[in-house]
Amino acid sequence: MGPVGISTGGNTPLDGSPARVAQAPPSPLPPNYRATYAKVGTRRLAAQGHAGGRFDAEVYVTPSARDAAFGLLGKIEPGTILVMDQSLRGRELGSGTGGPTLMMEKRAPGFDASHGDWRYVVVDGAKIDDGPLPLCARCHDEAPHDHVFGLDE
Repeated sequence: MGPVGISTGGNTPLDGSPARVAQAPPSPLPPNYRATYAKVGTRRLAAQGHAGGRFDAEVYVTPSARDAAFGLLGKIEPGTILVMDQSLRGRELGSGTGGPTLMMEKRAPGFDASHGDWRYVVVDGAKIDDGPLPLCARCHDEAPHDHVFGLDE
């Protein structure tokens, strides 16, 4: 007598096709940015505009763009990336409950011209929001230098 059935590794849909396992999308964050990007500032900062100031943050930027983005001089060029790691206020990095990781990427002219051509990314656990996010754009439209807020140091 031969085998009775073949395991599909999980539930079989009603149509008899093999079950599909949902895979998390790849992270849009630059790989190893904490080691390869320039850290901005010497200490964690209060992320005032995010979640009512509940988070402390560390900010990283494409090394070649640090002065343009945070020196408030020069033009922020397409390809510049800023990443903000957040954790609940008052916690040491790595020991507290993490908040979402936020990213801004300056895109080529025409990506979202009415909001400075910035792409916004919010990575919160397995949830990823990516694109010209209106909530991010609305606040960053008020920033003093090409949609980027300075640091309070």
